[in-house]
Amino acid sequence: MPMKREDLVIEDIPDQYQVYDVDLTPSGQLAVVLGHRTDRTRPVFVRWRGTEIPLPDDSLWWDEYRNCLCLSPLVRASDEFLTVVKPLARSDRENNGWLWNRSGAVEAAFHAGDNVEELLASDDLMLLFYGDEGQTGDISLSREAMVVMSSSGETLWGHRTQFGGKECFDTWFHAAVWEGRDDIAVFADVQHKCAFVRLNVRGKSQQVWRPPGPIASPDAVTTVGDKVIAHGSGLIDEKDGQGMLQLYPKDAWVRELVESGLRREHIYEWIPGTATWQVVGEWPWQVTNEQLSFRGLASGRFIAPKPDGYTILSFD
Repeated sequence: MPMKREDLVIEDIPDQYQVYDVDLTPSGQLAVVLGHRTDRTRPVFVRWRGTEIPLPDDSLWWDEYRNCLCLSPLVRASDEFLTVVKPLARSDRENNGWLWNRSGAVEAAFHAGDNVEELLASDDLMLLFYGDEGQTGDISLSREAMVVMSSSGETLWGHRTQFGGKECFDTWFHAAVWEGRDDIAVFADVQHKCAFVRLNVRGKSQQVWRPPGPIASPDAVTTVGDKVIAHGSGLIDEKDGQGMLQLYPKDAWVRELVESGLRREHIYEWIPGTATWQVVGEWPWQVTNEQLSFRGLASGRFIAPKPDGYTILSFD
């Protein structure tokens, strides 16, 4: 399965501004987050469907390890709505999510929970995934590990309540992507160990597989048919091939691991239910301002912003 790469440039970026994130809708509409390169007090906004939508004043923060400004909110686009979620919330009553319609007006404001690590959005649903701090914290929504919301911000169901016991997500979230209108693919912990899950969000049904140890805990995923294509993995102990350690770009020691060559940069292909996998590409784990995110899109694609545009990797 060859990897195809396409590098694209965004036109008319304001002077001293850059691209901080980018998303593509199912019909190919682009949503681009633009902010100042060095001044976090300057306006941050999203270009989407011919409108410019302002983001909250505190949308950029200074990362002392990467020595650059980074984007705080999660920004996802569908063909009808633009969804923005601030990852942190201080109470169950705080609204930290917003939905804009195609006219650029706020359609809904809602409470999105605390420690939001990923957001998937369609024209009628929002899916929010929470990290370990949210799952063990005081905000009730986050303790569900994953929630499904309507386009008005109404909570429809939570993963822990629905599946409970031995089948619910717990501890670490790793990566998620849409597979179809109602289906998603997720890497998350189940019973405190990384699992790959195919979940139908309307039928509330799921299948769970355990990935081989060396490819567990990826940071981005997409799928093509039965094939799972994922980037990165846990750190493997070269002495015995056992043990995994989830890495995050905000951690200071990640830079040392990257420079020492211990961090795996592979994009691999795996079919759930099998013990074999193969490397089908590479993408460097960046700890500089050049690449601030890397995540999966539907249909065997990954997307990554760059200061003047974005990159698409595709597998078919």
